[in-house]
Amino acid sequence: MLIRTEGYLTPNHARNLALAQVKSKYVVSLDNDVLVTPGALEALVRCAEETAASVVGPVTCTIVHSAGGLAHIEERHGHRRFVHQNHFESARLEDVRPALQRRRNWSSSTVC
Repeated sequence: MLIRTEGYLTPNHARNLALAQVKSKYVVSLDNDVLVTPGALEALVRCAEETAASVVGPVTCTIVHSAGGLAHIEERHGHRRFVHQNHFESARLEDVRPALQRRRNWSSSTVC
């Protein structure tokens, strides 16, 4: 399927347009500079199945961009806002590797 628009879309806007068309159980979103190694997608699916997580993702880069985190909708004074915080953001992977583990709770995403 090809989705056309009249102008430039931010990456998240494009993902949201595509997500509305998805009929499959899982969706993978990648940027154009991502190298997917053999077995990576299977490992993410296995993680999702084993943990019943809504969102799973790998640790990315040697400087950690995202290793799970907090993600939820918060309501205050009649306004809703999306709250998001990555765990170990900007840390060196070798420094935080011992602390990385799968975990699941209602306000966090799962790292696999």
